[in-house]
Amino acid sequence: MEPSVSKLTRKGSAYFSIHWSRLLPLEKDVVIRKVPSTAGIYEVYRYEGGPTAQIIGRSRAYYGGLRNTMRGLIDPISPYPLNGELLPANEQHLVRYALIESSDDMNDILFFFAGRDCHEDPEQEHSGKYQYIYVKEILPESIPNEVTAAQ
Repeated sequence: MEPSVSKLTRKGSAYFSIHWSRLLPLEKDVVIRKVPSTAGIYEVYRYEGGPTAQIIGRSRAYYGGLRNTMRGLIDPISPYPLNGELLPANEQHLVRYALIESSDDMNDILFFFAGRDCHEDPEQEHSGKYQYIYVKEILPESIPNEVTAAQ
């Protein structure tokens, strides 16, 4: 299944299902080959080996799309740098994403995560369209070869 977000609405509530992509190494050649240049949400993880990775950020990519936004995190010559800061080159990072075109829906999803996770931005705003927001995350079935090979 393509990494995407679906939404159902009922009685003033929004029910989002996020079908995440597989975790990919956050490396220039992987991003260029595998990540689309469309709008979406993404999560970045620090990977130090072993069975788990530590989430270090979650955000949205609207203007410029996911590919250019992710390149801005790692590529010093990217035409789309993010805040002039790159992720540390001496650490391995992984990324996963889901395609979604609605800016309001992105805000609602990030608002949900900000309320759930203590380390997220407490000032994240929502669209104001829904009284309640629910998110279900659907993970891919297996770890891709790129991640296991990168260990």
